[in-house]
Amino acid sequence: MKKKIIILLRYVKYFIFYNYYVMRNKKLDFFQYEKLAVNFPIFSKSLEPGIIGNKCYGNLWAVKNALGSKFEKESMIEHGLYFGEYVINSECQIKGLKTIYTYGKYRLEALQKSNIYELKHINIKTIGPYIQYVNNFSNKNKLIKIKKMYGKILLVFPYHSSPERDSQFDTDNFIDKIKVVASNYDSVFISMFWLDIVYGNHKLYVDAGFTIVSSGHRNDPYFLQRQRDLIDLADMTMSNEIGTHIGYCICLGKPHFLYSQKICTTPILNKPSDNFDDEYKNILRKERAYLSEIFSSSIPEITDKQIKVVEYYWGKKTSS
Repeated sequence: MKKKIIILLRYVKYFIFYNYYVMRNKKLDFFQYEKLAVNFPIFSKSLEPGIIGNKCYGNLWAVKNALGSKFEKESMIEHGLYFGEYVINSECQIKGLKTIYTYGKYRLEALQKSNIYELKHINIKTIGPYIQYVNNFSNKNKLIKIKKMYGKILLVFPYHSSPERDSQFDTDNFIDKIKVVASNYDSVFISMFWLDIVYGNHKLYVDAGFTIVSSGHRNDPYFLQRQRDLIDLADMTMSNEIGTHIGYCICLGKPHFLYSQKICTTPILNKPSDNFDDEYKNILRKERAYLSEIFSSSIPEITDKQIKVVEYYWGKKTSS
């Protein structure tokens, strides 16, 4: 009985905290990055990690918008585009799971090759880049005002840390490259992940004279909407590692330059960490090299080859 009371109290606590921050963050745009970086728990009626994760980044809203009445409630939404044909088996084997929603053919094939596909009752449905199914966070007039103020914008996505792993790369070298590309633009927006703001990793970019922005905490349902604002405002986008953001930029019609850098990740003590095998690492290495070549140009244009690659990995753009 005591254990049940503790679980109930935690459930109520998460419900209150989650909804408080959702209501507060509804008023915070991407410039208010320090407030958006405040950590808060996610709330879900289900205690299954895969189901809880559906709410991350606002993915649940996006997929519901995409499918309407056809949305399957007993479903798991892949949080982002996993490379290396990686599959989180534990999230794909939830009791009662009927459907897995994901991006494009690449993820469909990865899931089909994994042992979860032995569970024949699970449907795998591809819906393309999630970001196309959300509205802008800011209204049209506000976006026009921001655009007039900042002019031509270079939007940069530095590789980010996670609660399980810290990331390290040559930030000075990255900043130097940003400055070279930025010579053709009026402003540079650095899109920082909430955890890197907590760690203070944004300060070097502030010292370089760049504008810090953030889409918010990963538990924030408005994350994708703020990210759509940022990409829509940009004239060119840039990053130093492969990730979901690349397909989102191309989907929204914004060119992307992938600056190849060595990224080192370090597991955080006392945090659960994935054990990646050699096969995964080899596949990931090849994919990183391939995508780095495809997006190796800082010229602000989207090529036919880039579109085909994005359609395979992230899925096709289906909305107008």
